Amino acid sequence: MCRQLPPQSADDLFRVDVLRSTFFLNGTDYALPVLTDAKVSLQVNSQPPVPAAFTPNGDTIIAMDANGNVQIHTLEGHYAAPLSFADKDTVRLHVEHPTFGSADAMQVCPVKQPFTISVDSLSQYGELWCHMHVPAYTGDMNDVLTLQTALMSDELDEEGMSVYAYSRDEAFAYYDNYQTPSGYYAGYQLHMQPAKTDRDIVLVIYPGLGYIADDYDDTVDTKLNICAYMLARTQEDYMYKSTLYAAMGRSMYVSELISERMQSSNPADDYFDINMEELFYMISENFDVLGNAESYQVYGNLSGKNKQNIQPFGCFSLVNTTQQDIECIIK
Repeated sequence: MCRQLPPQSADDLFRVDVLRSTFFLNGTDYALPVLTDAKVSLQVNSQPPVPAAFTPNGDTIIAMDANGNVQIHTLEGHYAAPLSFADKDTVRLHVEHPTFGSADAMQVCPVKQPFTISVDSLSQYGELWCHMHVPAYTGDMNDVLTLQTALMSDELDEEGMSVYAYSRDEAFAYYDNYQTPSGYYAGYQLHMQPAKTDRDIVLVIYPGLGYIADDYDDTVDTKLNICAYMLARTQEDYMYKSTLYAAMGRSMYVSELISERMQSSNPADDYFDINMEELFYMISENFDVLGNAESYQVYGNLSGKNKQNIQPFGCFSLVNTTQQDIECIIK
């Protein structure tokens, strides 16, 4: 599986992970079955193919076994190549192995989607009410745009902590976004179709500040740093991730906006209602799974040849990211 961003500097390397299949109930092998003797090459447009060299490393992946227990697996290495590509470039992947056959895939790099988010107000419940301007998209209209937001601080790592975004805009109606009972599309990620025209979208970002009381200490300014990302993704990348999450049984539940829930004079009642809402959602989701014998099919875009005449499993995809830092001062 490979999910690659265009290089941001001359030192950036293209990364490809090549593994063999293993029995899914094998919970004793904590080292993932990485193939170290494959031949991997990448080609940009009509340029000559560039070989990717195997690079040992000690990466770890957190996964869940068949019994629902969290396990930490070791990824002992990957293939890397110095490859330069940009918007609308075609990138082809070819993998060969003497035992497991070959795998091929092709992607066209999505175009960066610029966007701007301006903060209109901060509610007493710690919700950032914003306007997001999204210019017309100049890439393939089959690409998928994904917005995600993170709270940044000195205590967190460089990626920050993911926070929920909410919107009632129908731009998010096409793809599989969770919708709250009050009509907000919500989640750590919000997916939308590209458009040939500019769009202005009302957005609510909830960084988890909780209720801001009227009598808080207003003598000290509090700085809130939010980082917003707009990911321009190929359709294949969206399909792979969404079907993989469905197969893993990941819940899409997102709690209602706090301002929508804090209607009672007793905060304990609201806390109880929120947890009951989540409980009922989980119960209904479990009944849906029990009532459907058909399992989820994970999407992949690899083709190739092997002795078993089985399609290679995995996805080769390209993602282009635009970032905006949002600073909000609570006075």
